[in-house]
Order: sequence, then structure tokens, then C-alpha cells
Amino acid sequence: MPPSYCDQHKDENLKLYCFECSSAVCVMCYIELHNNHKCSDINKVDGDFRKRMASDVDNVAAGVEKCREMLESLEKEKKDFSEQVTKAGIEISEKAEKLKRMIDVHKEKLMNELSSMKQKRMKEIESLREETRETVVINGKLQEVRG
Repeated sequence: MPPSYCDQHKDENLKLYCFECSSAVCVMCYIELHNNHKCSDINKVDGDFRKRMASDVDNVAAGVEKCREMLESLEKEKKDFSEQVTKAGIEISEKAEKLKRMIDVHKEKLMNELSSMKQKRMKEIESLREETRETVVINGKLQEVRG
């Protein structure tokens, strides 16, 4: 790996890592700003950082895979739910149509019964009316004869 140079001291290589500031520093920066901080040779911490970064990359990859699995699961759940809603809608429509047919049949039966009752009652009323009219006519004739 090629050496990196300090931003503050352009001709100095970064040779130390300051744990308190979480930054790579040159010897001059160490002397001027970081001499009371815990520092170490940058080459020694380099391996630890690489291991930590590799571990972080593995963790991120595992998290991405878990997210993909969750996404697939949610898509399946969405599809299944949509199918259930569609099926329930069809069942509701079919039952509603069946109930409508039952109501129509019942209505027709009641209307026929009503019509029958009306015809029967109308005949009874007509018969009573005719009898009453005849009684009135007979009574009128009897009054004519008496009177």
C-alpha cells in the first residue's frame, strides 16, 4: 500500500493512528496535537481495521440477505392476502345472488297468495253484495206489496 501524506504537513507520511481522535496522523501532528492521546503504529492497527471492516462487510451482507428474504416474504404475504380478498369478494357476491333469488321466489309466492286471497275475498264480497242487493230488491217489492 503506498504511503499516505498528512494534510497539515505535506511532506510527512501518516505513521500513527490516534484512537481518541480516530484518525491517522504524522509524527509532527503527534508531537503538536496528539502527544497525550493513545496512539499506535498505523501498520499494527491496519490489520485490526481490515478485520473489522471485513466483519462489518459480512454483517452488512447478512443484513442485506435478511432484508431480501423479508421482502420476498412480504411479497408472498401481499399476494396471498390479495387472493384471499378476491376469493372472499366472489363468495360474498355468490351468496348475495343466492339470497336475492330466494327473496324473489318468496316474494313471488307471497304475491300469488295475496292475489288468490284477493280473488277469493272479492268473490265473497261480490256474493254478499249480490245477496244484499237481492235482499234490498225483495224488501222493496214487499214494501210495494204492503203499501
